[in-house]
Amino acid sequence: MGVTICELDMTKLILKIHKPTVITEIGPCKIKMTLETKEIIKIVDDDPLLQQQMVDAGQDAVESASKEIAKELKGFDNDAQKALDKMGLKEATYQFARAFEKAYEDLAEDAQDKADTAILKVWKDYVKTHKDYNKYKLKIVGKVTLGAVGVGAAVAGAIANTAIGDVPGVVFSILGAAKGLSSTLQTVRTAIKSAADVWKVLLDDLEDLDDKYDKMSKQYVTAQEVFAKAVDKFTTVSLNSVKKCETNLATFKSKLGGIEKDSHTAARDLNKMLNNAEKVFKIIDDSGIDKLKNALKGDLTKMKQGVEDTIGKVADLVHQVKEGKEDADDAAKFIAMLKEKIDKRVYTGAALAIDIASLAGDIWGGAMETKDFEKTPEIIGNVVTCINAVQDGFDDYFKREKK
Repeated sequence: MGVTICELDMTKLILKIHKPTVITEIGPCKIKMTLETKEIIKIVDDDPLLQQQMVDAGQDAVESASKEIAKELKGFDNDAQKALDKMGLKEATYQFARAFEKAYEDLAEDAQDKADTAILKVWKDYVKTHKDYNKYKLKIVGKVTLGAVGVGAAVAGAIANTAIGDVPGVVFSILGAAKGLSSTLQTVRTAIKSAADVWKVLLDDLEDLDDKYDKMSKQYVTAQEVFAKAVDKFTTVSLNSVKKCETNLATFKSKLGGIEKDSHTAARDLNKMLNNAEKVFKIIDDSGIDKLKNALKGDLTKMKQGVEDTIGKVADLVHQVKEGKEDADDAAKFIAMLKEKIDKRVYTGAALAIDIASLAGDIWGGAMETKDFEKTPEIIGNVVTCINAVQDGFDDYFKREKK
């Protein structure tokens, strides 16, 4: 079991030297150094003077480092007070608290190293007069534990709601989501047009096949001789057309799947943007600063409305995808029915009940209704413009308050 050479709370030492007015929340900083070499522990136990010299050396090093850290604290605390006096914002002091915390962490580690070095020097000096102990190597295990550092709860600024400092970060998050969303929406727009084109070709081919089959059925009833000569050629050509329809149907369904997947991606990005837009709205509204609220209200409202409008359009698109899948199932049944009858050369003289017109009239028909959805990139562009305006208005307000 090791022997504790030094165990101090540097924060207590520092606060005895300097009493901060802003960066007052400084957690304990425990430094503990333990002698671990078994042979040297026995020597130290037998020589209390040596042990005291080691303790003094370690403590002196820590106390000396504490004076340096107290100077750092004083500098950061003074800067924080100046920022508070100038801006009237508690949030303006946080950067100095964070900077001091980083400096404290580094300097505490350095203090431990210096204490180790000081204790080692005591041992080396001791060995000079006790050369038979020269074979023992001193091992010291040091540990530094630093608590949190922050601005005191009693520090008052012009803004009671400390969350207002989160606005730039939330705005950045909205802009990041908007960037990804713009790319997704562009992909969706392209896929919609492509799916509509494939659907139109498929319906044209189905209609052509249906017409030709009906004509062959009439020949079967009224002109058996003509029918017999034409059926072989018709079967070969028509089955090739059926295969083309099957390929186009598979392509259409694949594009629908891509649109659906991208729609869900867009929905997630939009939901994130909406949540963050509402967060900014609440932060500003809760700030208690009427000038700031009035300056940003218009852009905040437009931004939120734009996101909600786009969510609505994406929801409509997902519904259209569902309709498109239902139409694809109907088209698959028609293709299968035609393929079976042509392949088996079944001609009864009656026309097939394929309602091409009803499929063509649906949303994925040749004239795909994409105009509304095509407005979404423009809406998102307006959202980005609004959120940038919010950021600019936010920055400008505090710049004016500094003066």
